[in-house]
Amino acid sequence: MKFKEANQYRNLAALAAFLIFSGVILHTFYTLKVIPGISYLYSLIAPNIAPNAVTTIVFDFRGYDTLGETLILITSVITVSVVFGRGAFIEEEKAELKHVVPTPIQSVFGAPVILVLMCFGLLLIFGGHLTPGGGFQGGSVLATAFFISVVIYGVRKNPFHYSHDFLIGMETLGALIFLLLGLAGVAVSGYYLYNVGANIWGYGLVDFLRYADPTNAGIVPYLNVAVGLEVFGSLSVAAVFLAEARKHD
Repeated sequence: MKFKEANQYRNLAALAAFLIFSGVILHTFYTLKVIPGISYLYSLIAPNIAPNAVTTIVFDFRGYDTLGETLILITSVITVSVVFGRGAFIEEEKAELKHVVPTPIQSVFGAPVILVLMCFGLLLIFGGHLTPGGGFQGGSVLATAFFISVVIYGVRKNPFHYSHDFLIGMETLGALIFLLLGLAGVAVSGYYLYNVGANIWGYGLVDFLRYADPTNAGIVPYLNVAVGLEVFGSLSVAAVFLAEARKHD
């Protein structure tokens, strides 16, 4: 009875915190009176000085949309954590977990597939400012590679050995980097998520007709890394909870 009562109180506290947090976020977006993250002038001439359309759209025009996607992801992880309360990280359950024995097909093809997915995810993150991709897509692919390893080898026996604290730390670090880079834009221009390092204010008329150096994408590559860390950590935590959730009477 004591455990069930504590579990109920924890669920109520999590629900109250979620409702308060959601209300604050929705109120902030509803009362927003400016163009999110960019100025009117910047939105007009950014396509002429960005290295490509991908860089222009990814964060310069969709920075707040990325925040919304991240909020949805965090909400999903909180929901999974509450629904599958005790999850896979309780010491008393470790002895009850059965060792997963990979099939011959999994043993042969599992490691190569995981390696390819990891490389592809890193490519999406680090090349997201030059080619279609980015942190959200790359982080999802990395989390998929981790989840496949969990399915094949189990949580305790998989080659990554990521702890709960490590995954939470990755998620928190990514969110913190994203927040600080956005504040750097506020400090430089007064606009949150302004693309610091690809400043357009010093350009003349002739420069507007030229594309910038493709290697100079401002803070966009670092934003991709931040989002990749956050998405990878969040989805991996949810995957572990779903993989080892146990029902209790």
